[in-house]
Amino acid sequence: MKLKLGKAIVILSLFSPAIRAQGDVAGKWIGEQKFRGRVEQVVLEMMVSGVKLTGSMAAGEHSPEPLSDGRVDGSKVTFRTKVFFEAANGKIEELFIGEIKGDELRLTRQSRGVQGPLLILKRVK
Repeated sequence: MKLKLGKAIVILSLFSPAIRAQGDVAGKWIGEQKFRGRVEQVVLEMMVSGVKLTGSMAAGEHSPEPLSDGRVDGSKVTFRTKVFFEAANGKIEELFIGEIKGDELRLTRQSRGVQGPLLILKRVK
């Protein structure tokens, strides 16, 4: 019995950092992005269920857009959302890929095969 309990503890301890990291993803994150000479606030709200990531993202004066195809893998996140893009005269879908280190989330974005600038968000406590 003690041997089985010991094995269970070892197995759980191996998975706990990944589980803990996924739990650390959830919450509100805020940062700023420069766009055409002005600075816009970016607000990202994320919820996690297992490896599935949901939530919303808003930039500047635009309404929040839902996240889609969201995944969490330890401290790494990926999701898609629509963002307003003046040149397209509307919204376009962007892929965001990021990693959390402490209370900082560093995201890169890709749209139409082009990588955008780095977006750094801080956790709201």
